[in-house]
Amino acid sequence: MKDKWIYFVINDGFAFALGNCLIGLKRHNATLLESCDIICYEDEVSEKHKEVLRKIVPQIIFKTWTKTKKSIPQELLEDKRIETSRWGSYVLGKLLGFDLVNHYDKVLAMDVDIMLQQDISEVFNYEYIAWRKNLAWDANEAFKNVFDGVDYLIAGSGGIILFSKELRQHNISKKKIVDGYIKTVNVPSRRGGVDEHTLLGIVYGNKIPLSLLPLEYNMPALDKKVDDARIVHFVNPISKPWENYAMIFAFP
Repeated sequence: MKDKWIYFVINDGFAFALGNCLIGLKRHNATLLESCDIICYEDEVSEKHKEVLRKIVPQIIFKTWTKTKKSIPQELLEDKRIETSRWGSYVLGKLLGFDLVNHYDKVLAMDVDIMLQQDISEVFNYEYIAWRKNLAWDANEAFKNVFDGVDYLIAGSGGIILFSKELRQHNISKKKIVDGYIKTVNVPSRRGGVDEHTLLGIVYGNKIPLSLLPLEYNMPALDKKVDDARIVHFVNPISKPWENYAMIFAFP
């Protein structure tokens, strides 16, 4: 077993986006691929698409999302915000990292609305948990009185999250995930999703040291310095290349 794990969660409609991520890994991170297991939690991805994805990265491992998501607490899966969000239960896949890190030293959760432009191997040097500060909303506005002894909160962008073996000492169980969810679920905030709120609750509720990823590891596609990004994130709905011809030409 390798000591690093990179994983994605998709349905068949986003197999093309995963293919783009794998091409970026193969083109810019060949050495990293040798030390990583690449996992796709898939929801009814066709055998035809799996065959194409294997041609890009032969060692990719497919696991069924329907079975896997049963390990996520039911309270979160039943949240109405999950039912109505554009990504559904897939966003909760980021919470798997707390369990996976008990089996791998480093675990990287990645969305598929991204493009890898450079080597990203240094992201695995971070410890505990690492994310890029969320630029869309400020956690202090809604959650500043939720966590005792915390003066300043930094919400994460869920597109790229690194989990490290140091988390094992915090023993993040299902109960602690639910506790993190409960801490934030009833706070009146219109910004951020269930996944981002729950991650905030888990990290600050358990006093987990947080590392901040540089913007270059999760840079919004509309940022002026996007050419310098290691990972471009098409985070804004208007920036999805498959919905915006201008973005296709900007990122061929």
